Amino acid sequence: MSEPSEVEVLRSAGDMRRALPRGRLWNLAGGGVFEKLLEAFAFEASRVELGGGDLRMEFDPRTVWLLLEEWERAWGLPGPCGILGNTLEARRLALT
Repeated sequence: MSEPSEVEVLRSAGDMRRALPRGRLWNLAGGGVFEKLLEAFAFEASRVELGGGDLRMEFDPRTVWLLLEEWERAWGLPGPCGILGNTLEARRLALT
């Protein structure tokens, strides 16, 4: 899974800041503990968002990687008379 860039994390942290209620309780000045916690949440949210793109690749047997074994199990591969190739491409080809 890809790691988010600093720009993506900062954008996500800004979105989270704008969603917070206003008032003295939500003081985000100067890198305090709450600000660091918000940045950690923003990093994880950005990482999960990037992972969504990776997950789209799993819906197509021509591009599957993470869920290849589940695809093979669902298609009954390898069959009783067949042997799958050892390469990723051979295994993907057997699904198409």
